[in-house]
Amino acid sequence: MAITDEQKNLLMRFQKEEKTGCQVYRKLARRQKNEHNKRILNQIADDEQGHYNTYSSMTGKEVQASRWQVFKYTFLSYLLGPTFGIKLMEQGEIEHQALYAKLSELPEIPIIIAEEAKHEKELIGMINEEKLNYMGSVVLGLNDALI
Repeated sequence: MAITDEQKNLLMRFQKEEKTGCQVYRKLARRQKNEHNKRILNQIADDEQGHYNTYSSMTGKEVQASRWQVFKYTFLSYLLGPTFGIKLMEQGEIEHQALYAKLSELPEIPIIIAEEAKHEKELIGMINEEKLNYMGSVVLGLNDALI
């Protein structure tokens, strides 16, 4: 099946985002002390690299990750915690759902969409961040202090 110019441009955009995501997840994994979280982040990075490879085979081109995006997401993750940075990155993927419709006739796209929805949401939900475990207690304590 022939790919239109519009589809190729979209594929290259997604390809760049997958490469960027892969690098962000790898950097976050390297800084993790918790082995469980490290394994999850590396699994997500592997999934992103696989998606990049699929897009690359479709476009016939290699692209580089966005240095600015890698810096932004890793910095925010270091500052505010990995869960915050990851959720922020995932917002971009949610916005792409309408764009995926333009590529739905390509046989590889539904597979990637399903993998994105299944693996990343499950894996991100499993990340154990100690700061978040105590957030409920902090909110209750602040509530008591106000009363």
